[in-house]
Amino acid sequence: MSWTTEAPKVLVVADDRDAGELLSRLIDRAGWRSDLAFSIDAAVEELADASPAYVGVVVDMAADAGAGNLEMLQRTRAVPGPAGATPLVICSWRDDIRGQAWISGTDGFLTRPFRADDLVAQLQAAIERPAAERDGHRQRQIGLTVPDAPD
Repeated sequence: MSWTTEAPKVLVVADDRDAGELLSRLIDRAGWRSDLAFSIDAAVEELADASPAYVGVVVDMAADAGAGNLEMLQRTRAVPGPAGATPLVICSWRDDIRGQAWISGTDGFLTRPFRADDLVAQLQAAIERPAAERDGHRQRQIGLTVPDAPD
């Protein structure tokens, strides 16, 4: 008897086909299974309807000066149920949206260009971080909390 287990799914959202396909290949090589969406509407619909659920979302929306990254984040967080809490990592050319992304609920942020292993590490950390620790992690990223002092 043979047992097969499909790799956990990661949704890649990109408005540039080449960038989306590159991100998808990187994610697949890291051991996940990626699906691609080329619009925010398609991504939100896929995220809400997916079975099994996605374990993570990677967003790389370059049009409109990167505003699509924040829109995708906000619309993801508005999806009802567990899908709305799916860990999400933003990839952006615009480092100036980093603070707003963390405030809006991102679980990772990479400024382009970035190394493939940095994407994998950010995504892995976001997926593995317990839900109860996510808000504290976001607050630390924007300096709202001070880390505990070493003993």
